[in-house]
Amino acid sequence: MNYEVDPYTVYLDKHAEVGVWCSMPAALSTFEIKPRPPKIHVHVRDTTESLKRIDKDFAAISAVYSTRQCLFSNDSTIRVDITPPAAFDFVCALEAHQEMGSIDCSRCGHPHLDLGDFGKTPHRKHFCANCGRDSTWSKGPIISTPLQPMHDRTATHLTCLLPNRSLNLDDYRGHSYTVWASTPAIVWTASRPQEYGIHVHVHDGQDRVIDDTFGEVILNGKALVREELLRAMIDRTIV
Repeated sequence: MNYEVDPYTVYLDKHAEVGVWCSMPAALSTFEIKPRPPKIHVHVRDTTESLKRIDKDFAAISAVYSTRQCLFSNDSTIRVDITPPAAFDFVCALEAHQEMGSIDCSRCGHPHLDLGDFGKTPHRKHFCANCGRDSTWSKGPIISTPLQPMHDRTATHLTCLLPNRSLNLDDYRGHSYTVWASTPAIVWTASRPQEYGIHVHVHDGQDRVIDDTFGEVILNGKALVREELLRAMIDRTIV
């Protein structure tokens, strides 16, 4: 097991835009892609027009939100720790269109988190990792995660738009590149929809000349398929 002491804290109400994603290894690159555990990627803007104040990966984060949002039955809960295993299972469940929800333990009231095999298949009986009780039942089969209410309540625009932009990597012969399938944000407080497509970095030496998400990316004369890129990323992720 891994532990993160004093994880980075992001205050969702103090910035114009906060985005939180599960960071996975790239799908394609001119560089060597090494399998690795997932991480938590955060970007923060203080205004909608400003450059990103934060744009980096963390081992784990703690997200703090306003008490008026009341995400859980315990009104005093205003913080959700987002760890890589929870983020990875959440994104995989979103992509697989699995039924998710958030249920509290019937004994201790702690929000329940399904991980591993339990985070892949919806079920009704839930084992509490906080107190050990195994008789909490949901009304229907779900994957329970406290990330679900945070995702739903902080996402001002849950709509994901396919960008009307195209990139032909064949036009950048001699440049280095790295390609990811974009994934849904776990937290998205921006007032604009998320872009859902293929994210690409292109470097000319040390200079990054492209850092954007595209609706179509061509490589070796063929259009890349987002679902295939995502599968490559998942397969390289160590959990």
